[in-house]
Amino acid sequence: MSEQQSVQNQFRGINPHLHSQLQADGNWDNFHVNHISDLTRFLQRDLRELGYLAQAEQSLQIRRRDETTRAPESDVTIYDREQHPPTTTGLTGGLALSVPELLDLSEADLATYRAIGIYQKTSDDSRGDAVAWLELLSPANKPNGRHFTSYRDKRTALLQAGLVFIELDYLHHQPPTITLPPTADRSPFRILIIDPRPDWLRGDGRVYAIHVDDPLPTLTIPLNAGDSIDFNFDAPYQQTFTGLFFGDEVDYAQLPTAWGSYSSTDKARILSRLLSLRDKGLTDVPQPITYETFDTAMTRWNMEG
Repeated sequence: MSEQQSVQNQFRGINPHLHSQLQADGNWDNFHVNHISDLTRFLQRDLRELGYLAQAEQSLQIRRRDETTRAPESDVTIYDREQHPPTTTGLTGGLALSVPELLDLSEADLATYRAIGIYQKTSDDSRGDAVAWLELLSPANKPNGRHFTSYRDKRTALLQAGLVFIELDYLHHQPPTITLPPTADRSPFRILIIDPRPDWLRGDGRVYAIHVDDPLPTLTIPLNAGDSIDFNFDAPYQQTFTGLFFGDEVDYAQLPTAWGSYSSTDKARILSRLLSLRDKGLTDVPQPITYETFDTAMTRWNMEG
């Protein structure tokens, strides 16, 4: 079977092939850092007229040894104002050790994940207090991941401090970071928005379920004093997908990696979309389609493949 590839995302919303592949290969970091950048740009565009700003910050998913603060804290960056080129040094003699070995840095110390802080500007247009915090989850910070407990504790601390919390969970190989009732929609992806005001134990938490081939939603993010923005999460996702040419890693003539990790409902949606692409070809913008049942779609896939 020949490959079927496109720069444009052929699924509406999250691309199941790409996300399965990134998780299976351990390459989530590249998507994470670039998607945080795109989310920051789109948020900043929507926030600036309201007197707020969005900035990339150190994620809660970074855990440093001897950490004592419970609040988010950005790193200090040192800039070379005259843009001098980096100096290469040639060290000789002595015991040769890498920097991580020499400084006894753990994997968590070396993490590069970023989050987004939303701040209200002061009267002189400088950065004021934090209002909201957005996290794009990584595999290590989901249940069964190495740093889930640390992430969960820091999330609670932010809510206790009164910050609106937005959590993007685009990873379906692991269970969610929240407890869902038995009747909840068991989607592979979800967005969580919690407004902990006036008190974090009486705050309002909303879970937005996202199935395969669902466009990512436009959701209201509450800010201060009745301010809010209706933010389209789909636009920055599609920007990341096309801008970094992630479509080069996706073959729509094949089933996704870790096929068994999807529910029968989402398998039916994947198969229906792939069969449509097989029949009608690639598109610039994926349109809504009629979803076949899983059994019917699987039979067609095997017979026509």
